[in-house]
Amino acid sequence: MFNSLEVDLIMKAVFFIAFALALLSSDAVVAQTAHDAGICKRMQDSLHIDEMQLNNIMKINMEITRKKQQARLDNKDEIKLRMKIQTVENTRDSLFSNVLTVEQFRIYKAKKGYFLNGGLN
Repeated sequence: MFNSLEVDLIMKAVFFIAFALALLSSDAVVAQTAHDAGICKRMQDSLHIDEMQLNNIMKINMEITRKKQQARLDNKDEIKLRMKIQTVENTRDSLFSNVLTVEQFRIYKAKKGYFLNGGLN
């Protein structure tokens, strides 16, 4: 089928593609981690959340990020991907409501765009 030179070239191409994908995905992970940290910082500053609440919010953000990344791996169809990511994102409020006080959650809901997007929404 393939001679050793062709196999070597194919292996190098596969390695290069895998390496490039790893670099791209690590950049996405770094960006998402920074985004999650920004959410936590804005909530901590505005809602005066305590250390335990902050840890729980960080865990929630990390789990949502993990689920969204998994959805990206599992769904190649853009419409299905958007629906799955929206489904995952829709769990955020109920998870946050279990961590925040009633007043903190009211403020969070009122300023949700600021907390999640840094005022971009």
